[in-house]
Amino acid sequence: MDHDHQMSGNSGMSTTKRYTHMTFFWGKNSEILFTQWPGTRTGIVAAGLLRTVLHTLHVGLAYLVMLALMSFNVGVLIVAIAGHAAGFFVFGSRIFKRGEKSGEESDLGPPLKC
Repeated sequence: MDHDHQMSGNSGMSTTKRYTHMTFFWGKNSEILFTQWPGTRTGIVAAGLLRTVLHTLHVGLAYLVMLALMSFNVGVLIVAIAGHAAGFFVFGSRIFKRGEKSGEESDLGPPLKC
């Protein structure tokens, strides 16, 4: 069903009447409470802010691991290496990825991408 319906009044001018969804749907642009709100650019700003927060968290945790390793404790070194290996196995290897095109990314690349 089309979201916009054209209606003709007595004046001969057409007006647009908008209907909201009454079922669940998947889409990137949605109107919440008011017409044209939040708009189409809000999602771009929110995604950029989220990526910035995640990058800051990533870099902060990397510095904390570096400071822990500077204690020169062999146990901390072993745990850091084991944690990195487990993280790569779960998130970096192709075992858990489905439908990825071959040849996009090499498994021999650097272990940490910044």
